[in-house]
Amino acid sequence: MRRTTQWAATVAALILVSAGVAHGQALAQGKGGTIGGEIMDRRGKPLVAAHVDLLDNTTGVEVSAMTDANGNYVLSGLAIDHDYAMTVRCIGFLPQRRHAVAPSAHGAMDDVTLDPISDAHRTVVGDVRRGQ
Repeated sequence: MRRTTQWAATVAALILVSAGVAHGQALAQGKGGTIGGEIMDRRGKPLVAAHVDLLDNTTGVEVSAMTDANGNYVLSGLAIDHDYAMTVRCIGFLPQRRHAVAPSAHGAMDDVTLDPISDAHRTVVGDVRRGQ
C-alpha cells in the first residue's frame, strides 16, 4: 500500500514538472501571449480591484488578475494558440463572461464595461435570501 502511494505521488510530480517545463519552453520560444485592458463602468469610470479570470479551455488552467488604481489588468505568459474564456467580476456590478478571448504575442487589448446591479435585482435577491 505504501509503495503504491509513493508511486502515485511520483507520477503526479512528474506530470506537474513536465507541464511546467512545456510552459517554460513555450515562453522561451516566444510563444507566450499577453492580454490586457481596462475594466470600467458605463460612465467610463475605471473599476479598481475588479477580478479578471481567464480559463484556458484547452488545459483547464485558470489564471487571474486584479485591476489596478486605473482599472487596468494584464495577464501574460499565455499560449497564443489556445482557446480562452474570460470572466470579469466586481462588487456591485453584474459579472460578464466572454467565450472567445485570444491573447497575442504583441499584447491583445480587451476592454470590458460592466453594468451595475440594478435596485430591482437587489430587491429580488434580498427577498429570496429572507425567504419571502
